[in-house]
Amino acid sequence: MLICEATATRNGFTLEVNLEASSDEIIAIVGPNGAGKTTLLRILAGLEPIADGRLLVDGEVWEDPIAGIRRPPEQRRVGYVPQAGLLFPHLSVHENVAFGVTDPDQADRWLERLGLQDLARAGPAELSGGQTQLVALARAQVREPAVLLLDEPMASVDAAHRAAVRRILRRELQDSRGYRILVTHDPLEAAALADRVVVLDEGRVTQVGTIDDLRTRPRSGYVAELVGMNFFAGEAAGGTIALPNGARLISASVPDGAVLATVHPRAVSLYSEQPTGSPRNVWQAMVASIEPSLDQVRIHVTGPIDMVAEVTHAGAATFSEGKEGWVAGKASEVAGYPR
Repeated sequence: MLICEATATRNGFTLEVNLEASSDEIIAIVGPNGAGKTTLLRILAGLEPIADGRLLVDGEVWEDPIAGIRRPPEQRRVGYVPQAGLLFPHLSVHENVAFGVTDPDQADRWLERLGLQDLARAGPAELSGGQTQLVALARAQVREPAVLLLDEPMASVDAAHRAAVRRILRRELQDSRGYRILVTHDPLEAAALADRVVVLDEGRVTQVGTIDDLRTRPRSGYVAELVGMNFFAGEAAGGTIALPNGARLISASVPDGAVLATVHPRAVSLYSEQPTGSPRNVWQAMVASIEPSLDQVRIHVTGPIDMVAEVTHAGAATFSEGKEGWVAGKASEVAGYPR
């Protein structure tokens, strides 16, 4: 078990984290910019000290300020893949991977495993973003680390190679022994690479669970936005959720009391005229923004209840920013759960 109970302060920012990881899972750390994600990785790697708490790996104390214990980075058996790879620019690919390794054949084996053997003599400047990340992964893995840390491993990979690099990363993370922790801001990467997600916000862990847990029961507006859901907090009674601004949402299944609620954007219908029919949630709103993508359009409307709807390109054609319309949603599409 990896146990990190850490408090650290740097440049006025305080990180207070309780994190436990087992060796049979892959953990993704997600959170907004400035949440402390990279700082947490640097603490685990020994690159940042903690002011209070402890760090244990398989029962061994790596850091405990009260006991005067702080194992230096070179004694931690950590493989660290930083953002953008950060290869040694004056060394070849093979020399980067073999750096500090007594048996250079190990570097050859890792280059072949990751399909990089033809680039062994190339310099870092000759590599693509995806190749750079894979070389950095090989350099981290060649030492058979007890803890493997990856900081935004896909950040510098271009869109054309992202899926291929993601598949390789997933394979290597699954096959690796020890503890595997990665930082990402992309929910798709978290879903594709990790078994469990830890949400870090303003230096605190705010939610832990699978990506499905986050999608079905987000605990904050950030998490709801991360997984693409409309998110509300209010007081429920008899199936009606009273929101702080006085507006109300009707839900077919919500417990009484303080609740959180989500509505999938695809469950939100937009109309130019007041709709007729069975939806129990209907209100007038104004189109605030329209964001097209390849297969759909996200329309943000404001009114008594702000909402994001996902519609087809054909459906979006009748709307424009600043235009008034109507929003409707079925009570069965409002998922409520205790706060």
